Amino acid sequence: MSGKRLPTTEALQALQFHRQVGHFLQTGAVNMINKKSAIFYFTFILLVSLPTNATFIKCSRPRSVKAEFANATHVFAGEVIAEEERKIPNPRGQITAQVYLFQVERYWKGKGKKTLEVYVSKITSPDGESYFGPEQVKFQPGVKYLIYGFADDNIIYASGCTRTAPIKYAQKDLLVLGKGQLPELPSNK
Repeated sequence: MSGKRLPTTEALQALQFHRQVGHFLQTGAVNMINKKSAIFYFTFILLVSLPTNATFIKCSRPRSVKAEFANATHVFAGEVIAEEERKIPNPRGQITAQVYLFQVERYWKGKGKKTLEVYVSKITSPDGESYFGPEQVKFQPGVKYLIYGFADDNIIYASGCTRTAPIKYAQKDLLVLGKGQLPELPSNK
């Protein structure tokens, strides 16, 4: 997963509606009604129907454990042992991410390493402050989690829109996933 979010159906419909109204205003079809009224109504409709954070970024309905497993590139259980904020290069500029270092206890899919870094994208406001969006998960150091991660260019991302959860809330998932495997021990070569 590249970290990009696609607009919701509502956002696309609103954009299409605004384009149609703009075309309507440009073609002169408004001559039959008062232009001031048309501008007022257009502005009102535009402001009311613009997507907000609550409507633009939505998680879809939760998937089953099997479906989530099939979509993830990494599935593992581990404890957060460190975190830091990093800037990540992107074709459109830098992205801010919180990077969590996990001590892996078991894994079901992906790299069987003893530690893994997991990135969570953050939103950067115009004044430069970074914060977590409504669809993101914020991990707590010292807490154990079941992670359904998605790799893009060897970077593992996690999202609150998956079944990722603290271990104590992931017991159903663990029953379905089974025993898993222990991470690889470092070689002494």
